[in-house]
Amino acid sequence: MIDNLTKNKLGQYFYKAFINNQNEFIANPKTNSFFRLEDCSTERDVIIKILHFVIRDCEKAGIHISHKKYLSSAVNNFLDTNFSKEDFYNIYGYLGNGVNSDLTNKFIDSGFDMEIFKG
Repeated sequence: MIDNLTKNKLGQYFYKAFINNQNEFIANPKTNSFFRLEDCSTERDVIIKILHFVIRDCEKAGIHISHKKYLSSAVNNFLDTNFSKEDFYNIYGYLGNGVNSDLTNKFIDSGFDMEIFKG
């Protein structure tokens, strides 16, 4: 289970979020952006889940602009980044749904350097 500091940080930036009785972090109930917390024990684990599962709704067509803005802002604040719409699109294309765990870890270790996707 993640520590209280990480839970508080999630709650601070994802202010519409909640944790349901199945231990899922529902980042935005309107878009059903969520991930399971059961295998998250560190803040890094949470960051990986955000990159794999929440990023999608920051750029996905068909998601209302207000929901995209909320999620984009929450992700950028939580990660201390300034990703653009294009960045979210690229991140999801390379990392979404956990398609490349090694690249996800390299991206985190790089300090979220978008150049990592060009190499």
